Amino acid sequence: MSAQETNDSGKHIHYQAGVPVLETQLERIEREQTEARDRDRLYKDEQLEINRQQLTVNKRLMIFTFLLVVTSAITSGISLYQANISKASADAAKSAAETASKTLKEMQTGQGATDTHTLAQEAVTQATQTTNLAAAADAQAKELRDSIQQASRLAKATEDANSNVLNADRPWIGASFAIQDFEVGKTPNYTVTFINSGKRPAKVTLTETLTIEADLGSNPIYKPFDTTPSTSFLVPGQNTASRWADAGIMSPISKEVMEQIRSGAIPVRVYAKIEYEDVQTGAHYWTHACWRYGTNQLSYAQGFINCSEYNEAK
Repeated sequence: MSAQETNDSGKHIHYQAGVPVLETQLERIEREQTEARDRDRLYKDEQLEINRQQLTVNKRLMIFTFLLVVTSAITSGISLYQANISKASADAAKSAAETASKTLKEMQTGQGATDTHTLAQEAVTQATQTTNLAAAADAQAKELRDSIQQASRLAKATEDANSNVLNADRPWIGASFAIQDFEVGKTPNYTVTFINSGKRPAKVTLTETLTIEADLGSNPIYKPFDTTPSTSFLVPGQNTASRWADAGIMSPISKEVMEQIRSGAIPVRVYAKIEYEDVQTGAHYWTHACWRYGTNQLSYAQGFINCSEYNEAK
């Protein structure tokens, strides 16, 4: 741990292991920048290690889910096969019962009925037992179907839980806006800052920005020169910014144009979009943002507030 002092010559004194060290203002700034870079590098290394551990856990969850689905499919196949056999047995038993009943009626009304009465009664008894067996087979088939449905619900619940774990740690990129020189005689300069506030790194595949004197609602058409066709990575907590100067009727802003802007006759909109991927799952996400000039909001970002449309994310 070091302490700092300033002597009469303007040099700074800091202590390293109890030994005073003299340094100039430039040396102090360079040292502080080096320390800041070291802290940032340590944070990124720790974050990447956490991401690697999370990836291992997620892979195990996915393997478990896959094995559960396979087991459920095999169990379902066996259960369906047994249910089909039980149904066939039930159909055969029903047919035998109907045949026995018909035979009994023929015996009771035909010649020699008295001599064959005992045989007919035995046939009825056997048909009744067969019918009871068929009913039991139907009940077993129903229990098997219920077991199949329960296994399917368990597999679906496990899959949903695994998906929720992955989504909870996904990257989330938001946007903020700042403007300078929004006044008569100057050309406005805009800055849109995108920051990853999620828990995993994001691979940025596209950023687009647009300033226009029109309300395009939820369907802005970005100009080719506003497109940044580059790829970059944002670790959690890191940001990237798009900066540009106005190149339209506000370059620079005349007094007449400013009066029309403040009266609402000229609507001013700033649109921004970023597309990115989760480096772990490859899932594609995006964030849209829009700001508009509001005459009653001069204390906020020189009058710019969020639009009622286009501020959305996936």
